[in-house]
Amino acid sequence: MLGSRPQSQKTTHGTITKLFEKFGYVNDDIFFVRNLVTGGQPRVGDHVSVVADHTPGKAAKWTARSVRIESRHRSSGSQASGRRDRGDSSHRSSAPSVAHAASVPHRVLGLPELSVMELRQRYPRLHPPSDLFHVINGWSAAFPIGSPIRLGCRTVNYHVFPREVDPLTLDEWSVLTGNSDAPVLEPQDQDYRYSAKVMLLSCPSLAELYRQTCSLAQAAADSRFRCIGLANALSFLCGFVSSGDSKSAPPDPLALGGPWSPSVDGEDVEGDPMVLVNTAIRHARRLAGVDLSGCSTWYKFMELHYYREPRRSSSSDSSQQQARLETVTYFLPDVWTAVPDAEQWGRLTEIIGQRVDALIYPPPPPPPPPPKEDEQGQPAADDADASNASATAATAEDSEADTSAAGSASQLSNLQAMKVADLRRELESRGRDSRGLKAQLVARLEEVLREEVEAKEVKPDVEMKEADPEKPGDAAAETSENDDAKES
Repeated sequence: MLGSRPQSQKTTHGTITKLFEKFGYVNDDIFFVRNLVTGGQPRVGDHVSVVADHTPGKAAKWTARSVRIESRHRSSGSQASGRRDRGDSSHRSSAPSVAHAASVPHRVLGLPELSVMELRQRYPRLHPPSDLFHVINGWSAAFPIGSPIRLGCRTVNYHVFPREVDPLTLDEWSVLTGNSDAPVLEPQDQDYRYSAKVMLLSCPSLAELYRQTCSLAQAAADSRFRCIGLANALSFLCGFVSSGDSKSAPPDPLALGGPWSPSVDGEDVEGDPMVLVNTAIRHARRLAGVDLSGCSTWYKFMELHYYREPRRSSSSDSSQQQARLETVTYFLPDVWTAVPDAEQWGRLTEIIGQRVDALIYPPPPPPPPPPKEDEQGQPAADDADASNASATAATAEDSEADTSAAGSASQLSNLQAMKVADLRRELESRGRDSRGLKAQLVARLEEVLREEVEAKEVKPDVEMKEADPEKPGDAAAETSENDDAKES
């Protein structure tokens, strides 16, 4: 399943504690180079704001990217001399003054459209793909300067469970939402010409957001040094995909979404704006288990246009796919209106709690079936003339069944250690469905192996009954011979 990445960058306030000729330290754990300091020459004791990157492999855990002096540290001698020069200033507060500065961006923010060249010039650290050729900034029209985004008053958090916890089934979704129609999450007519993705915002309540990012009048004097930037208080739920072959390389974030389906989402993509919204709702439910059907407002944040080159489907296939244009639309939904109510939250926690309890405390295996007995309560015996052959055959079959059962039992115990590709290969070889998460594949393969073990245990008993059927003709002949003997 989907999760949050470890913090790799932070913006904080602190005090210069150590200073050398070419470098220094903030709060004894953030390393900085003196050439990066703005606002004057740094001195020990100055209060600064720092943007630092996490560097676990170096001596200092954090390395500053930029350091800005907020207020100067005054020594006791300079304060005493200042009071002597200004005789009436002894009653004034000696708290350091904070230097406020306003910066104007060098480039215009409200650009409605961007080409690849403008995108690279504006964001030099961004590496756009080679088939991207046009970007439409929908956020500039959705959030003009006079009407910014309005954050809700409710806290929005997302609970990420491990992959072993199975997602909700379609029947459970129907009971939870009160809709009897089971949604189709993966239709067969998905078309990649249009795709929709969602940016699921997670943030605290409005009062908590003010407390974390602003220094209020009733707060303590040093609260401004504990404030964090607004970008650090907000986060987004997304997936991750490996960035390369190296296992040490950090994964790349991936927005939740997928292709459009004409039969499920709607056919008029250009004319009906709700078509791609339905696509985003469907994929958010499929990938993250989040129901966004209750969102009242959907902001079109960005639109990316790609030109896909024609390519062959495989080396042996001579057919060639045609070149096409693909449009990917990013939406920012009003997630505060989609928070479940008390009744839905109770049902959801009950369902997920049962799954987690079954994962932590698995049920015990079923007891073995009791041995079969005859009418007198004794185990059924074979005929005397076939006892040796039957015993030999039964011993061989039992040993074979025990061997296969032991092998199946060892397979059942090692399923959790198998890879997803091996689990899918085992299911495909047995003609079973190989789609789903690892927990679903393990449960499906366990069921198949149990069925195989039970079939091998029942088969010897069936063969023994077929080998010695009851012969009514022989019994009638024996009865008639006994009657003849009595008459004679």
